[in-house]
Amino acid sequence: MTDVPANGGTDYFALDKNPVSGYNYYRIRSVDRDGAQAYSEIAKVWMSNNKPLLSVFPNPVVNGIVNLRFENMPSGKYLIRLLNPSGQVILNNSLNFAGGNYNEKIPWNYQMAHGSYQLEITRPDGSVKTIIVMY
Repeated sequence: MTDVPANGGTDYFALDKNPVSGYNYYRIRSVDRDGAQAYSEIAKVWMSNNKPLLSVFPNPVVNGIVNLRFENMPSGKYLIRLLNPSGQVILNNSLNFAGGNYNEKIPWNYQMAHGSYQLEITRPDGSVKTIIVMY
């Protein structure tokens, strides 16, 4: 909690120095000279760590969808490959991404065997991120 003393005006500023990545919830408590308190409505604010991140959720896969999350990623062409436990490519796709944050939904083939799969994402700079996906 941060206290900001009254300044006789209506503009106040407070900085959350330790926000968590994800949703943060804020509200304002005002205290009058006579000690009466009032609270504002709750504000829901999304905070990201501002670092580029590729992730899969949920993992293990449920409901037949792999959700590939792009956070703070640069724009460009991304190549997406899904490999089975034998190393065979079972999905090959590309995505022209505008940059920023995005969720790409990848449908799962229910006839595939349960186990550990590799999701390879080749970024526009040529670097490759591999994520183990459980089914």
